Amino acid sequence: MEARWVLPSHWNWVAACDVGEIVGGGTPSTRDPTNFANKGIPWITPADLTGYTGKYISRGARHLSEKGYNNSGARLMPPGTVLFSSRAPIGYCVIASNEVATNQGFIRFPAD
Repeated sequence: MEARWVLPSHWNWVAACDVGEIVGGGTPSTRDPTNFANKGIPWITPADLTGYTGKYISRGARHLSEKGYNNSGARLMPPGTVLFSSRAPIGYCVIASNEVATNQGFIRFPAD
């Protein structure tokens, strides 16, 4: 693997898939408002990270309803899961402070 940055001598370059399972997310149809709830399953999108400065995150602006969760590729991830935004805005990284689901704009590394 080609190095782009100088790393400390005791670090190694590895592919993300060598560190842990990479898990995607999902979004139910936004045309159906019953896919979302005021208080439901915490759901995070990359847009929720714009201007966000915290290390940990517990929820985004919207929550999924049970119906929305079941009709999307979203999966609940455990606390401690690393969330890395892979769609605009790209490159944000936070840690889930509780169980959360995300849309497809994230690469997630579940906590063991």
